[in-house]
Amino acid sequence: MYDRRFMCVATLILAACLMPGCASPGMSLESMKAMMPERSSELDKLNMLAGDWVTEGQVQFIGMDEPIHTTGTSHAQWECDGRFLMDRSDYDMGPLGPLKGVSMWGWDAQRKQFAFWWFDGFGESASGTARYDEGAKTWHITTRGQSTRCNVKNKGTIKVLDDNTLAWTWEQWSVWGFPKYADMKGVSRRK
Repeated sequence: MYDRRFMCVATLILAACLMPGCASPGMSLESMKAMMPERSSELDKLNMLAGDWVTEGQVQFIGMDEPIHTTGTSHAQWECDGRFLMDRSDYDMGPLGPLKGVSMWGWDAQRKQFAFWWFDGFGESASGTARYDEGAKTWHITTRGQSTRCNVKNKGTIKVLDDNTLAWTWEQWSVWGFPKYADMKGVSRRK
């Protein structure tokens, strides 16, 4: 019993001695400003995706004989002092009805890669990474997330055909890589 009380008291004393070392010293506004990172020039690569777009495409879902023709519009603009590109989309998914979606692109300075997030009105969400292949003028996106039926992984591309035209693909798989749930492709043209 004595040893147990001694250990408790010793632990409390040690914790009290170490706690001041965890506290932040008084911080001034100048020191807080100095800690804020500069906006990465890598974000400028996303400028090609900013603006207003009209989209046409098709979606082939597993188990369906015919693909669904889709149309839509989107508006992508810089947010948060130019650190994130937010894209708001409105699609007509044919027999599935309207679909609203939001994607965000940013730069992860610690990992030295683009970050990507997607959320939509069907309740799906995904997060992952993106990279730009300058030689092929193609974005490659890889995400994991939640679909209407289960956890999924997604893989997509956005090929820059010219300053006003993007060709895109998107595949959705179970997290195990089988089965493939959806195959999507289309073209977006700047308004």
